[in-house]
Amino acid sequence: MIKSQTRPFMTKLVRSIPLAVSLGFALAHSAAIASAPAPPPTPKTFYVSPSNVGVADGTSWTKAWSDVDKIDWSKVGPGDTIKLDGGERYATYKGTLTIGADGDYNRKIRIVVADEPGRNGQALITGGYDRLVSGWYNLPARSGIVVGDHKHISIEGRNGMFFGRPGKALRVSQFRASGVLTGPNSDFVSIKNVEIDRNGVGTTSALLRPSGEGLKLQGRNECESLIIHDNSVNVVIQTPRGGYAPRIQRSWIYNEVQSRIIGKFSDGVQILDSYRGGFSWYDFNQCVLGPGLSTGVVYSQKNSGLSINNCLFLNPRLSNLTGTVKGAEARYSIVSMRNVTSFLTPLNADRGAHACLDYEYQGQGSVENSIFYGGVVNVSNATHPLSSYFPNVQFATSGNTIALGPTQQDPRFVTNVTTIGAGDFTSLRSADFSLQPGSPASGKGSSVTSVDRLLQLQQQ
Repeated sequence: MIKSQTRPFMTKLVRSIPLAVSLGFALAHSAAIASAPAPPPTPKTFYVSPSNVGVADGTSWTKAWSDVDKIDWSKVGPGDTIKLDGGERYATYKGTLTIGADGDYNRKIRIVVADEPGRNGQALITGGYDRLVSGWYNLPARSGIVVGDHKHISIEGRNGMFFGRPGKALRVSQFRASGVLTGPNSDFVSIKNVEIDRNGVGTTSALLRPSGEGLKLQGRNECESLIIHDNSVNVVIQTPRGGYAPRIQRSWIYNEVQSRIIGKFSDGVQILDSYRGGFSWYDFNQCVLGPGLSTGVVYSQKNSGLSINNCLFLNPRLSNLTGTVKGAEARYSIVSMRNVTSFLTPLNADRGAHACLDYEYQGQGSVENSIFYGGVVNVSNATHPLSSYFPNVQFATSGNTIALGPTQQDPRFVTNVTTIGAGDFTSLRSADFSLQPGSPASGKGSSVTSVDRLLQLQQQ
């Protein structure tokens, strides 16, 4: 009797289990769908053109914002693109491009120059000031592009011929303060194919120091294929956070206007001491530094490393590399140079000596597989070659030459460099520092053997 009474109940229970399971799965699936993140919005394109004087909401060329300081950043989000009109030959922007939004890791905000016909000229962001004119330093100080502490930003020009010479579709010029300025907390900011020139204060007074620079980097920034020249200081790197050092590659840094007054400040790169906790590493790869620079790289950052690879140094007035960290603090700074080619004339343009290297060696770092032609070797404390496995080649050097190696050998460049004068910008600009067949320096030195070779690499 008991069995016959319980069987219907058990049958109903067994039959209800699949229904309950199905219902539970459906509810869980519905909850998962409800909690799933919404797909990212479709990327938008916005437009900036100085030719537009009408209604402007940035949504088309006919409704383009009229200048870079007119961009409504409340409309811009991750993955969006802002196109600058380059005009048929050029277009001039007189405002400051101040970034006002963040991208994200997979969707950067891109600022680019248009490539469609009639708008694919050079976009010139200019402060309109001439730093060689007396009184220019009394004008308001402002910068051309201000990134601030924003993240995941890409600023992109384009290679091309502009006004009869190789250049960039995006140019930042003639600002009293910085040409391009990033903030100390800026992360994943890339700057590519931009020309930065004639920024920072210059004057006929020898007592006035510059208040700006061409490019100032303070965060985790990647720079590639830049042309930076004739700024009061071309590049300043000052990173207040350890471990977040910028990287510069395939870039040409030089001065063509060689004023003895302004030349006192016309260094290529200044790496300034700004952070004493953590370790930062500064990287330069496939760059040309010179001609016309006072010093190629000034390195004064404690507790950090400097790597210079595959770079070409051309005839600085003072030194290729000057390390201002001295004494006990120098042992926490590492200098590594590999596959570098350096050329210095017997005397500089002031008829004085100049150095291929000038820093204090404290047992760390190395100089390897490089070519040094001319200049004083001022590497104090070095009592043996700084190359562990790949010897250097040096010729016509003086000073503490043991730091580079025990012998002198002419590397035999393709260009006859003995005829190049100290202030001969044109000859230095066009010289070919690749090696003749049978050179004792075969396999050594930079793969960037000339300015023209670098400009070819920038096209890739």
